Amino acid sequence: MGKSQVKIGAVLSYVLIVLNAVYGLIITPFIIRHLGSSSYGVYKTIAALTSSLIVVDLGLGGTIQRFTAKFIAEKEERQIPNFAAMGLLIAILLCVVLSLVSGCIYFFIDVIYENTFSTDQLVLAKSIFVVSTLTVIVHIIENIFNGLITGFNRFGFGNGIKVILLITRVIATIVFLSFSSDALGFVIVILLVNSFFVILEICYVRMRLGIKIKLEKWEPNLFFEAGKFTILMFLTSLVTQICTNLDNIVIGAIKGAEYVTVYSVGLLIFGMFSQLSCGVSGVMLPTVTNVLKEDDGEKRIIDVIIKTGRIQFLLLGAAIVGFIIIGQDFIKQWMGSGFEDVYIITLVLIIPAIFELCINVCLSILQAKNMLGFRTIALSVSALINAIITVILVKYWSYIGAAVGTAFSYVACSLIAMNIYYSKKIHLPMMYIYKNIVSRIWVCILISGLALVVSSHFINGNWVSIIINILVFCFVYSISLLTFGLKKEEKMAIPFLKRFYVNEK
Repeated sequence: MGKSQVKIGAVLSYVLIVLNAVYGLIITPFIIRHLGSSSYGVYKTIAALTSSLIVVDLGLGGTIQRFTAKFIAEKEERQIPNFAAMGLLIAILLCVVLSLVSGCIYFFIDVIYENTFSTDQLVLAKSIFVVSTLTVIVHIIENIFNGLITGFNRFGFGNGIKVILLITRVIATIVFLSFSSDALGFVIVILLVNSFFVILEICYVRMRLGIKIKLEKWEPNLFFEAGKFTILMFLTSLVTQICTNLDNIVIGAIKGAEYVTVYSVGLLIFGMFSQLSCGVSGVMLPTVTNVLKEDDGEKRIIDVIIKTGRIQFLLLGAAIVGFIIIGQDFIKQWMGSGFEDVYIITLVLIIPAIFELCINVCLSILQAKNMLGFRTIALSVSALINAIITVILVKYWSYIGAAVGTAFSYVACSLIAMNIYYSKKIHLPMMYIYKNIVSRIWVCILISGLALVVSSHFINGNWVSIIINILVFCFVYSISLLTFGLKKEEKMAIPFLKRFYVNEK
């Protein structure tokens, strides 16, 4: 059942990625047109600010998932209800803290944005901030129950409900904005939709998993053991949120809401690119935990990294080459005039990220081993470097400067420093891993890219040409992968090819 759930979860992860892409590509321009560039810029600026508050959850969701998987692997399931109750109690206390922190921030919004926001924009920003804070509170509570679901390897339900949630959000967005252009009403609708699905997760945990969350006793030893992991998850989440949201906050404060709108589109594409790597790695923590428990776990984990890494590179490599070649044409057709710089912003962000994203299953290893300390330090240094460079360069290069700051800090800390750590401390042969990840696939990407260059030279200028070029790329890429790029065991994982190899044998 565990393997089946992982496969179903991975498939649903990619369904979710596709739907997120559709949401970003279709719904984002729809939202911008109906709210207006100014109101949308205010919304994204405050969304970046309130997203930073998510760190207050101290990484409880990851802690619940990790220890639930650990209890199951060690046949100690009876500890889960009490541990979950401890986590839920802490989450409620954190929601109180979040409310107090948000109350303080609320009164500083005028000061932060008084030079770049009009009076009406400031009023809207403060109203959106209140609703967005409530959304963060709902997210904190949801993390507890989602951690239980994924810790039990129930990725089918966990990712399935995310798919349904996204579809519901799309429908709700289209319906609401078709009748209203109120940005505040829009965020209220999103809050109500999210709250409804959290209730569904709570019901699933109680009725399907049979977990009755009840605090029978406070276990200090377990609390402190989980506390160490939680603190590291919190610090990691803190610096991740800083790196993710700092750019929009700084751009909004220095340049204005309209600049945030342009940069947000680049971040949107970068987010879709990053999500391509999470379809498999996002469901790997329970599997990694079980593998490491085995006698030859340290050796087997290398194969796990390579297998997941090849899937990720197969997708990421194709996406980055395709965007380099036809990205400008795509952005012109998608967003229209005024968004030309999105192409440069996106390239600056995605090119340095590809190799780190291909091995992000290593993060599951760090979680399973409770070795997040160095990564937390590396991300903290990254956040500091990003903050310094962004504040300086935004004044001169606008949003391009923010992208450069993010990219430079990413390369220095998340890529170089972490690869050295994986090699020295976890004893992973990183050069061997990378060599096997890109093996033969890079040739297929190169061939397909050349085909796309030729195709896009003769066919360009509208949506039909973009679709034709994508189909040409996908066709050449698929043929080259099946004939040369994929290993035999990888081909056998594809249902119709598996039957061919079985019959051949």
